[in-house]
Amino acid sequence: LPFQSFSYLFDVRRFEFLLHHYLEGCWENGDASKEKFLAGKASSLCFRLLGECCHTARGVEMGKNNPSVLDTPEEGASPLLRGEDVSRYSARPSCWVLPQDNLRLFKRPALYNTERKLLLRRVSKSLVAAIDAQQCYALNTLYILQPHSGYSVDYLCGLLNSEIISELFKQLFILDDMIFPYIR
Repeated sequence: LPFQSFSYLFDVRRFEFLLHHYLEGCWENGDASKEKFLAGKASSLCFRLLGECCHTARGVEMGKNNPSVLDTPEEGASPLLRGEDVSRYSARPSCWVLPQDNLRLFKRPALYNTERKLLLRRVSKSLVAAIDAQQCYALNTLYILQPHSGYSVDYLCGLLNSEIISELFKQLFILDDMIFPYIR
């Protein structure tokens, strides 16, 4: 799974503990205080791999300039989300795609045809997650996450977009490529 090497979720009990301290103002003294707080707390947290919480896959394996990607809808075309169409909590398709039977490129249709799925931008300086409720196709610039039973799409979206997870992600996982930083 693409997330096993970098992206972790907190055990809910530990996250609530960390969030409580965050809300109590443990970070009110600037970045140095944030780093000290994270260094002291991160080692005691119970982490869970994101891949343990949901099925993960990249979207359609083609570029946005592929002839199957359309600027205007036509018969048989489906809405398509690209990385730039997704911001925190928002996914708005701006193009369409003509789906094909090629499973290597398009993967299984159930990946896209779910009532609600979580999307995570692949190229970003921070974690950016949104929920797609329109059954859109997604390009490979997005990861598609389908939570396992017991995990809420809304909870995971809020958690991934939270300031505390963003700060922890920045502290624990250094992104070397500053021009096009990839979430791996």
